This record gives sequence, structure tokens and C-alpha cells, in this order.
Amino acid sequence: MYGSFISNGFGKRKIKTIRYSDVMQFYQSLITKQGLQINTLETIHSLIHPTLQLAVRDCIIRTNPSDGVMAQVKKQPGRNHGVRHALTVEQQRAFMNYIENNPTYFHWTPLFKFLLGTGCRIGEAIGIRWQDVDFEKRMISINHSLVYYSTEYKNHAMCTFSISLPKTEAGIRNIPMIDAVYDALQAELEDQKENGFNETKIDGMSGFIFMNRFGYVQNP
Repeated sequence: MYGSFISNGFGKRKIKTIRYSDVMQFYQSLITKQGLQINTLETIHSLIHPTLQLAVRDCIIRTNPSDGVMAQVKKQPGRNHGVRHALTVEQQRAFMNYIENNPTYFHWTPLFKFLLGTGCRIGEAIGIRWQDVDFEKRMISINHSLVYYSTEYKNHAMCTFSISLPKTEAGIRNIPMIDAVYDALQAELEDQKENGFNETKIDGMSGFIFMNRFGYVQNP
């Protein structure tokens, strides 16, 4: 995010010269010219705001010019995208029925059942490991997520994975395994016993459950 949207423009500004209106103008340009959505803008704000706050604590500036900018942006007309609605049970059944009986998409069945049955974020789901699953107690431990980001190596753009640990204790939780998830994971386990397990190692972690056709972790 920093490399794509901040570093070459706003990131070159001297901190002492930045005003509230500058931050507001920058955010507005990201929305109108770059076509960014509010959720993406919030991620960028989560980089800028603490950086400027550190400058406040170091007595470089007196106040944080990014304070209140996101709240103001969200108040603007047309920035409300409505409430998200969960799929109904009937919609979930129709979706899974289509996936399971489609020769192109049926291999996604275990992952989609896991997502629907746990409510996990995508990074948490693709980062889940066999050791995080307790079949006997029917519990799933969510204690990390898999992050996919772009970087540069020898002047060539490339993408890589890393493990992200929860920022707060609330991010670590146990999720009960409903029957559909239990059956899906059992089927996946039997399939991998026959065809091979995921041997990907990322930041010292291994044993990831879900993998692509190359035997590597799934891309979010």
C-alpha cells in the first residue's frame, strides 16, 4: 500500500508542512482519481495516521493533521455503500450445490464450506493448518493469518506470503466445527493422505490445509 499509493507522492512531503487540508485532498484524490474504495482508503490511513502521531510524540509537530479526516470522508454524499447482508441458508445451499456439481469448480468445495461454516477471514482460512484443527473436540483454533503482498527483488516485481499474528488477544479464538466443516475437512484429509500434503513452509510454519494445484498455499 505504501509503495503503490504513498511513497512517490504524499510520502515525499516534509512532515512539518502537512496540514489537515493536505491529507483531505490526498484522500480525495485517491478516491476520485485512483478509484479506491473506503475500505482500501482506511488501510492507507492506518499507515499515515500512526506515522504522524509518532511525529507528535517526538515533538516534531504539535497536532496530527490526519485526525478526523476519515470520519469527514465517510460523511460525504455517495460514500455510503449500504449494509452488507449475509447469504441466507437457501442461498448458501444453492451456492454449494452449484460448486459441488460443477466439474470446473468442485475442487473448491472444502474451502468454501470452511469459509461459510466458520466465518473466517480469507487470510485466516488459507493460513489454517492441520495442527489448528482438533477433530476429537471439533474445535478450530484461529491464531494467525496468511498475508499476500508485493515486493521487489533485483528490480523485478514479485509477490510473497508472510504470517501475520493477531494484533490483539481478541483475534485469537476457537471456533466450533459444525458438521459440514467437519465432513469437508475429513474429506480433504483423506484426499491428501492419498495424493500428498501441502509442504509449503512460510515463516517457520507448515502443515497448511488448503493448497492449489501446484501443492502451494492458496492465493487470497
